[in-house]
Amino acid sequence: MWKYFRDKGPQEIVKNILHLPLVFLLWIFLEILRLNRHVFVVNLGHKGRIGDYMNNMEMNLRVANSTKQRFIMIFVNPVGTPNNAVRDLYRRYSIIIDSRLPNIVRRTFQIFSVLFRRRFSLELPGWHEIWKLEPATALNKAEIEYGRTLLKEMGIPEQREFVCLGVKDGSYYATIHPENGYGQDLRHQLSDSTNVDIDNYLPIANQLAEIDIYTVRMGSVVSSPLKADRSPKVIDYAFDFRTELGDLALGALCKFFINGMTGSHVFAAIYNKPSVVADFFFEKDFNSRITQFEQTPNSIWIIRRYRTINDIELDFKQIIQRGKELGHDRRLLAEGLVPIPNTPDEISDLVFELIQKLGKNHSKTKYYENLQDNFYNNFSPPIPWRDFNISISERFLQKHVHLI
Repeated sequence: MWKYFRDKGPQEIVKNILHLPLVFLLWIFLEILRLNRHVFVVNLGHKGRIGDYMNNMEMNLRVANSTKQRFIMIFVNPVGTPNNAVRDLYRRYSIIIDSRLPNIVRRTFQIFSVLFRRRFSLELPGWHEIWKLEPATALNKAEIEYGRTLLKEMGIPEQREFVCLGVKDGSYYATIHPENGYGQDLRHQLSDSTNVDIDNYLPIANQLAEIDIYTVRMGSVVSSPLKADRSPKVIDYAFDFRTELGDLALGALCKFFINGMTGSHVFAAIYNKPSVVADFFFEKDFNSRITQFEQTPNSIWIIRRYRTINDIELDFKQIIQRGKELGHDRRLLAEGLVPIPNTPDEISDLVFELIQKLGKNHSKTKYYENLQDNFYNNFSPPIPWRDFNISISERFLQKHVHLI
């Protein structure tokens, strides 16, 4: 509660105090509703990032649905929505308090969601348990038909397989964090801690085209169009066709998602689509709520490596121990660390490993299991990766076995 008074100017403090009577009236009203159904109030608490927005709603709705009891889910989003099609979808299953409502309503619910968090929150199980639950939403016939029409407009024939490709580049953080030095400077595009070079991902897109799989480049903010010399089966949806409803429809219809540290993978993740993840860096706490939806089912990862300015490479345990600190340019500069992006060959191996894994006759070797064990032994406390069907690329671990 003190967050609404600490570091606030006199005018803001007065506004928050004046809202307290409304907060307690809301409390009485919701307590009455609770007499015949559950009521949950969840503060999304983010700065307009689509991954955080959808992740929090999806997790809470999945768990609430699993109780098989009547409930009212209320999501409080102080800064509006980053995608109106997503808002419309989740509003079918919940009440969303955001910038479309008067500020007096939004502020009242915002204070309420903090003051009564324990009483009106929903206890969530571990991320690996949430992912076993059924998706919380479903697209309607019109939305699915919109997606199929969009595919035709992009030149993808009916019934042809396609994958989504999302890569975070410097222009994204430039729009939401223009001052904080968190990877948003386009001059650092190839060497900073969080941005990813799309050119490293185009080779696998062209290779997929050779086996008649289309690739659709996703994203709401991209710095430039894809190179013109790519295969015609590599579609620049983000630059040429992007719509808010298209994001949802393509995520639901794709075969799998190639994720280069972008939140757009969530459009496929909410429907439990498999994925590959490249250029990843771990949270210190692998069970952190923040990264739960980055840990998608049936997924394979490769991680970004790091070296010192003296060319001494960090081993995997050192990378895991540093966690999200490796996501800050200033911290890397202070420690004299340089990111080593995943190579096009590593990304290609990763994608074809997932395709093989999705095959009916795929089996795991003892050597594969030992590599996974040795890698995940670097985590303390242990993580339930075997319960969740996620893994680090076998070829990646073979190549960098000296870092385990």
